[in-house]
Amino acid sequence: MTLTLLDLYNSAASQEWSMYDGDAASTDEFEKALLIDLNKAVTEILYSYPFAFRQKTCVILTLPKVDAYPMPKGLIMKDGEGSYSIKINSKPLKFIKNPQSLGKKQGIPYSFYIKAEQII
Repeated sequence: MTLTLLDLYNSAASQEWSMYDGDAASTDEFEKALLIDLNKAVTEILYSYPFAFRQKTCVILTLPKVDAYPMPKGLIMKDGEGSYSIKINSKPLKFIKNPQSLGKKQGIPYSFYIKAEQII
């Protein structure tokens, strides 16, 4: 079966994100509506699943006597258990929601919290 432009348009226009223009009277209107539908389809597919090519690793070099580091650009992924995927020496760090009970310590961190767009 040959896939025609009309078949492609009808398939794209039948989706819930469609901008289908049923009153397209000319070829220009038809092509514009089809282009919008196809762009929306590509966007929907790209952002509906966490493809591996969209994931980037951010390395933060820790320095002595530096308590806070800027947040990486983008989202911090969570693992299958719902924990944030921040690791140090291949060991995951625990996310702390309430940091009031923490005191200053020296050594390798075992947990982190986020305050004012910084990882602490």
